[in-house]
Amino acid sequence: MTMSFISVPELNSDVSKTMHALTFLELKKLNLIASATLIQTIEEIPLLSETQAGVYDFYFKANGKTIGMEVLARPSKGKLKQKLFYANYVDEFIFVLPVESFNFYKIQKLAFLSKVRPSYFSKEFNSEKLFVWLLDLEKKEFIAKNRFNKVFRVDP
Repeated sequence: MTMSFISVPELNSDVSKTMHALTFLELKKLNLIASATLIQTIEEIPLLSETQAGVYDFYFKANGKTIGMEVLARPSKGKLKQKLFYANYVDEFIFVLPVESFNFYKIQKLAFLSKVRPSYFSKEFNSEKLFVWLLDLEKKEFIAKNRFNKVFRVDP
């Protein structure tokens, strides 16, 4: 398995450090780390773009696929859209977000009819290779791991 864990400026927050650590432990629990090749240096991670700087928080190869992960402690719709180009360079791209992120965008079965128009992510998020893991920080466990468009409402 190819794996990297990169220090980024956002890691100054305790929430972000916790999220990165729990993501690493989850990858270990799923045996993705044991079955993949560890990437030792930043130079081994593919350069994403000459015009947009950036590296994955986690990047590894497992089961014949390259997988990139981005852990966002304080996500915004704009930040997700900015990081979306990372998916162009891997077979699967996973956003790791706190569970309470984007509640208005979540697909929910309501017991009553809502008068509020539902919110949608743009159709760029409707990709077969785009996934999201939702992390409950209080329980320190992942409560959802699925395709992005199965967790959040996305324009078709």
